[in-house]
Amino acid sequence: MAAGGASVLLLEKQEAPARDRNWVVDVEEGCFSRANIPFPTKDSLWKKPREHFLATSDMQTMIEIERVPLVSVKNDLYIREVLNRAVNAGITLMCGREACSPILNRDCVVGLESRDSSGAKEKIYARIVADCTGINAALRTRTPDHWRMNESIEPEDIVFARREVRSVRKDLLSEEMICKPYRDGVRIDRSGARGPYSIESVFLDLKDLFVDILVGAKPDAGGKRTCAEMIDTIIDKMPFTGEVLYGGEGPIPIRSPHNCPVGNGIISIGDSAFQTVPIHGSGFASAVIAAEIAARNIIHALEIKRYDRKALWTYVSEFARGRGALIAYYDVIRRSVDKMRLSDIDRMIRAGIIGQRETVTGLSVRPFPVSPVYLAGKIIRGYRHFPLLVRFGIAGVRAKMEYEKYRKYPKYYE
Repeated sequence: MAAGGASVLLLEKQEAPARDRNWVVDVEEGCFSRANIPFPTKDSLWKKPREHFLATSDMQTMIEIERVPLVSVKNDLYIREVLNRAVNAGITLMCGREACSPILNRDCVVGLESRDSSGAKEKIYARIVADCTGINAALRTRTPDHWRMNESIEPEDIVFARREVRSVRKDLLSEEMICKPYRDGVRIDRSGARGPYSIESVFLDLKDLFVDILVGAKPDAGGKRTCAEMIDTIIDKMPFTGEVLYGGEGPIPIRSPHNCPVGNGIISIGDSAFQTVPIHGSGFASAVIAAEIAARNIIHALEIKRYDRKALWTYVSEFARGRGALIAYYDVIRRSVDKMRLSDIDRMIRAGIIGQRETVTGLSVRPFPVSPVYLAGKIIRGYRHFPLLVRFGIAGVRAKMEYEKYRKYPKYYE
């Protein structure tokens, strides 16, 4: 937006850019060009595994995932790269200041109240405010009720995730210490580690001496406590691990996108607008895509000097018809998985109902194919598990219907 002539102030609640965000994130390869932001430099990229597998909860069945459409990024380093570019383009960065609540005047947001680390408050005025405060949505949730913007998230629509990269101590390492099925250069994503919607991912690299661990569990499966226990269990099997090199944790929204993420003078972006992909809990790509759409809409609004919801609705419509439709699609799939037994998911993986193609499609955030050849293949592989095949098919049909509904999202605010 600054490059487009707008005056932009960015608040960073940490005392330095990206402090306390030193974790690794998996990001769709194509999102950088789609969002018109630079691809991460070599320094910001994390190493890719030589092989990648999807495993059942008991680790007895593994499916190799080829052509994984993800890049792993060092979050803090990449954020600094993008911020440096933004500052050079003309934005003003203010560190150590947190957004608290919107300032309203005549049914319009005209700024926000912020506070620094000492608790001192300051009012900042702006024509348009963007809420990028994450799942807590500090600004959106404090808008007037009649705007229908301040919706809170339900506990069942949250997953807690933690990712740690730990060093491997060469002085403690021996072949007999490496427990099967973990192998050098291989990443294993264990589905259903703690309940139907949960994950445990381990990538061991003995050349660069690290182990990369990602775990996720829903609150009803223990949430944060369960994630800590899962990591401890893995580390107990790897007594050669050392210090934490990268690490971070937090709650993630996993539901359909917010239906009305704009109000008079305010736009909600990223986790604050529930723009995370429900099937795997990644929100990075959605947030940068949403930000690019929002920036174009805001520049136009500033040009025509209109900051009301109708003027900002292009952002809502364009996101909903594109990325939002995919998020809604996978929310239907996620809710179907939530109702399954863990044994059912294992059986679907073993039978090939869920396999290489479905995993890559999900990671690419595309709808599952519906060609006759594809469907015939699923019937042949899964005929012995016909009830599961029917459930999977029904979920797919419902997801497609939801996808088509979002593709026709209203272009104009009524």
